[in-house]
Amino acid sequence: MSLLEKDITHDDFVKFFGMNYDAYVEPVRLEYAEAVKTLGKTPTRNDLLRHRFNALARDEHELLNPRGVREFYCSDFYSRILAYEVCPNEATMNGLLSHIAEQMTEGKRGEAIEDAMKLAEDRFGAERLHILEHGFGTCKSVMWFLANGKTPVIDAIDYVLPIRSFMAQMVHKYTYDLGWVNFRWLYPDGRRPEFPLHDDTHYFSLIDSEEVIEHAVNPRGEVHRFGELARDGCILNMSTFFNSCNGDDPQHLLENEKFQDTHLWFDAVYDAGFAATGRDPRGCIKILEKRDGHSIHFDEDGYNGKYTNDGELK
Repeated sequence: MSLLEKDITHDDFVKFFGMNYDAYVEPVRLEYAEAVKTLGKTPTRNDLLRHRFNALARDEHELLNPRGVREFYCSDFYSRILAYEVCPNEATMNGLLSHIAEQMTEGKRGEAIEDAMKLAEDRFGAERLHILEHGFGTCKSVMWFLANGKTPVIDAIDYVLPIRSFMAQMVHKYTYDLGWVNFRWLYPDGRRPEFPLHDDTHYFSLIDSEEVIEHAVNPRGEVHRFGELARDGCILNMSTFFNSCNGDDPQHLLENEKFQDTHLWFDAVYDAGFAATGRDPRGCIKILEKRDGHSIHFDEDGYNGKYTNDGELK
């Protein structure tokens, strides 16, 4: 599948960063090479980031420093490591957006959001969707929407990084002719460092947050904000990995380890005004709805296109 006749080029990268891709990711490659010498094995991503993250995110007493967490996610090195991961070499840069879209369409993450999208379209209509993409990363889920021909209004939120700004710019540049112009890229501001404010409450009909919430300094506050921003009947597609908060991945904050008690986390989500409709095998909440009297129906293949409204099966 080829989505775009044109796509990100070497010249685009140089124009934005002032250097070619190899030069931009060279510090990452060097750190990986040094880590091999130190560890005697090929390092994992966590091996590379653990000391740097903890140095910023923890004080001398190992207590969490929220500003340090933010600083890490906005750091130059983190931008370079994401660039290294999203585009392993310059040769794959041409067609990168199409490549990402294909991965998302064929991958499990695409299947998860597909259920949520079908449900939201059934409930609100395809032309009336307002979507919050919570943690847009390197635009993977954004490209899924494009690959599947969806044209809702999307607010995509994440910490500001050069590689994210570049990817967002490229999405606009190379998808404009396809009519894909309804993006707004948002970044946390100083008033609320974990979550940008929105002018409207009860605004979104679909919120997508996959493998993001365990990184948050205040997960309860984050999901409470979802409740403030969601319209009645809003669909929340959310997966979490609190069970990784054991020190192996320092970005999965140890302070969130308590939410491995799924009842505690479910209670937090319910308190924000959501009700669970489906869970994955690990017990992580997958699809929820803002309480409004509806009941969603699933079979073994997922959402089956039906929901109850005021006691009647649609």
